[in-house]
Amino acid sequence: MLEDHDQYVKNNPYKYIDPNGENVLGWCLGAGEMLLGGTLMVTGAFIEIGSFGTLTVAVGFQEAAGLSLIGHGFSQAMIHSRDISFSSSKTIESSIVMWENSTETNEKNNPFEGLVDEDVFIGDAEGNIIPVPEGQWLTGSKDGKWIQVKEPSDNGRGKPTGLRKDGGHPKSPKHPDPRAWEPHGHRPGVSNPDGTPWLPIY
Repeated sequence: MLEDHDQYVKNNPYKYIDPNGENVLGWCLGAGEMLLGGTLMVTGAFIEIGSFGTLTVAVGFQEAAGLSLIGHGFSQAMIHSRDISFSSSKTIESSIVMWENSTETNEKNNPFEGLVDEDVFIGDAEGNIIPVPEGQWLTGSKDGKWIQVKEPSDNGRGKPTGLRKDGGHPKSPKHPDPRAWEPHGHRPGVSNPDGTPWLPIY
């Protein structure tokens, strides 16, 4: 199995990738802001006590700045930590709950039954996530080895969007690369560094 050098934001390699680690950097920045804000507030309190209240205006500004840094840092860290720890199993569970609720509200949220009324995300047993945009649907095998996203077409059967999961192709002149023989994904406009289209899935 190939080593994965990309961080998948929201654990979704089909939709969000973070190869340069901006997501982790954003979390660290938020934590740093909280630390700096706390330091400013503590320092301001010591200055006020040391000066017996004569610097109240300056210290008030310092404490307000520290408090705003803590607040912004907390929100920054929470947003990015949510993306780091997002579990694909949660997506699968929420999809199941959404499908169960859709039978009560007449919403079309199961892409295996036809067009969906809103964007949904489908997860397989290995945690691979496939986004299905509003107005599209899925076709594929019941075991989940082969799944493809389709959009409406004039013939009524749908047109493949190019976003799909393949279970692997037999060795042939058309598929000489060993990566094509293993389960893999395809996404329009995304390829391996060497230009081949068989994107690894884990």
